[in-house]
Amino acid sequence: MGNAVLLLNDLSRVGTLTSAGTATSVEGGGLSVQNLLTQDPTEIARFTGIGGSAYVRLKWDLLALQAVSCLAIINHTATTAGTYQVGMSNNVDLSSPVLVPVQAKFWLPTVPWGSRPWGAFPWDGVDKTAYPTMPITFLLFDAPVFGRYLWVDVMDPTNPAGYWQAGRVMFGAAYRPTVNFAYGNGIRIIDPSQDRTTRASARQVDVRPRYRELTLPMQYQTQEAAMGVYHDFMMRGIGQEVFVVMDPDAPPWVLARQMFYCALSSMPGDGVANTSFKRWTWSPTFRELI
Repeated sequence: MGNAVLLLNDLSRVGTLTSAGTATSVEGGGLSVQNLLTQDPTEIARFTGIGGSAYVRLKWDLLALQAVSCLAIINHTATTAGTYQVGMSNNVDLSSPVLVPVQAKFWLPTVPWGSRPWGAFPWDGVDKTAYPTMPITFLLFDAPVFGRYLWVDVMDPTNPAGYWQAGRVMFGAAYRPTVNFAYGNGIRIIDPSQDRTTRASARQVDVRPRYRELTLPMQYQTQEAAMGVYHDFMMRGIGQEVFVVMDPDAPPWVLARQMFYCALSSMPGDGVANTSFKRWTWSPTFRELI
């Protein structure tokens, strides 16, 4: 089991985002590339003409050297054949990269090989229903990389729709606690739908989107983590979005259910508490943003 990933300090809004590549960004109709920076993942950016050798390029000028160790693409429409690659450079033309482009697939193989009979097994190994609320992909680097320019290239050569879109891109230096979350962690499914019965005994349900809440009790944390990470994150309040992966080393069919685009649902009641000698506790609850 790998220690949790918390992308608390999102850098995507630092500097400027532009679109390049051979696919075309749709800037009208509320589908601008700048929607990738808004908190609402349903405010999508769309790119047309993708397919074959055509690709989307997203490029950030971060204005100064910044550390990046994790990148997440949220609410995307890539096919199971789609891939993306991430690179960083200190030069505006992206030459001499400090992070040689790393390629990854958009979808995890969420169906274990041999788990279904012949004819029922998906040949791409992907069951999209394993992603509870929306498609998310993330890339975790071995160590933070410092660079000024970051780019993401999206390739989807067999895309039948001819366009690719996404709702949010986040990246930055992810925090991974040296002491992982404790027992008592959990995921709750929240269903705000309303159920009522009419005078004629007919059942009526006002169905609303379900979302999840994630509780991560962090116990026996160092003072440096408590004051330097958790304290400062709480100061940003419940309006700050965060990307969380419970166990990045989990099998794909588990990992797909353990990725969260979320925010603090409320401020932790006890804040950051000194619960034992030189050790601190922080018990946040995150609400999924859908």
